[in-house]
Amino acid sequence: MRLELSRSLWSVRRRFPHTLTIGRYRIRLPLGSWLPESVLRYPLANVAIGRIADALHSKYPGVHAIDIGANSGDTTAMIRRSFDIPVLCVEGDDKILALLRDNVSSMGSDITIEPSFIGEEGLSVNLKKINAYGLNASIVNALGTEGGIKLRSLQSILGSHPQFSGAKLLKIDAEGYDFDIILHSIEFIASVRPVVFFEYNPFEYNRGINPEEATYGPKVMEKLAGAGYTDFLYYDNFGHFLMRVASADRSAFRHLHNYLESNWTNGMAVPYFDICAFHCDDSALVEHLI
Repeated sequence: MRLELSRSLWSVRRRFPHTLTIGRYRIRLPLGSWLPESVLRYPLANVAIGRIADALHSKYPGVHAIDIGANSGDTTAMIRRSFDIPVLCVEGDDKILALLRDNVSSMGSDITIEPSFIGEEGLSVNLKKINAYGLNASIVNALGTEGGIKLRSLQSILGSHPQFSGAKLLKIDAEGYDFDIILHSIEFIASVRPVVFFEYNPFEYNRGINPEEATYGPKVMEKLAGAGYTDFLYYDNFGHFLMRVASADRSAFRHLHNYLESNWTNGMAVPYFDICAFHCDDSALVEHLI
């Protein structure tokens, strides 16, 4: 009864504007956001990327970051929890851009907003088919060749913002499109070798769940391994550190993928992972994070 009452109260509260303190900043959230409830129930959620940013700053004092799927700026606030790390916020949902601009305006002048959806050049987004528009927008069911908004590749975006062309932290949270972005950005990733923090969630939109698919989860992990990434830190969606996987242990990629699949088909406990991938150049940082 108490849990049902708590859910009812949160359901009502989500209908009203809400703010949240993240690191050094207080930000406004979009109507309907579950983030306040998540932070209250799961205080480790989204904390890992702040610790990773701190570790990167200790090695690269001039570190820059790219936040793909910036939403209202909550992850940018966490990345900057300790240091004024310049961040390129990439967000294509025009319903949330005003909120993002308002939030980052109080964080400093070294934050740049790119109002684009990122992905394969030549594809477009049909606004009428976007899921959760204005909240946690997903474009995976809205892609085509005749939509109203053209996707931009990461390489193209960096041509417009060259100060981030050497960014050592790349965060991706694209609601089911993360694998595609990694694959379409692999040349940048292999060249610049940033720490890559992304959401591993192939089952919500049934993409990348079969070995024959180009975006099959374990194949994407192996693609990163082929680009020189040797260490992968897995966190569950509540922010708890799960395990460290070495690139040589390809079977672990498949076993963890199968674990998520079991969750989706046989009763949900953990719906997705957050994964942080480290190039061999930065593998020493891993010891400070586990």
